[in-house]
Amino acid sequence: MHPRARQMGLYQHLLVRRVRLARILGYHHLTAVVSPLNPPSLSSQLHIGLRVVGVKVDQDGPNFLLYTDSRAPGVKPEPPVTRVPIGDFEAHRAALNQGLAGFRLERGPDARKVVYGRSRNRAVSSSSE
Repeated sequence: MHPRARQMGLYQHLLVRRVRLARILGYHHLTAVVSPLNPPSLSSQLHIGLRVVGVKVDQDGPNFLLYTDSRAPGVKPEPPVTRVPIGDFEAHRAALNQGLAGFRLERGPDARKVVYGRSRNRAVSSSSE
């Protein structure tokens, strides 16, 4: 996206329209793969309802695996809630193995963190190596 167009909500608007179009076309299981090096994209994906359900490290580096079922109502995660620094993939795997799903990206004083909680709107854990 052009630098002058950033911070205007255009990407998030496009994501919302994409979800609506998917629903109209009968697609309900939505997925995304997002790099931790792209926090604005990760934040937008989480904001529209996708959840971190896995992490994957391959030749392209680490990535978050996101999922939602667009038919399910937006469910606020239940406690316990844990916050994991965006680059700590072992801690992400540990949270996922506890049955948690990442639902928000927070900007803290020391680092960005993915906030995890329990949610009924998630796929089977897929925290792959």
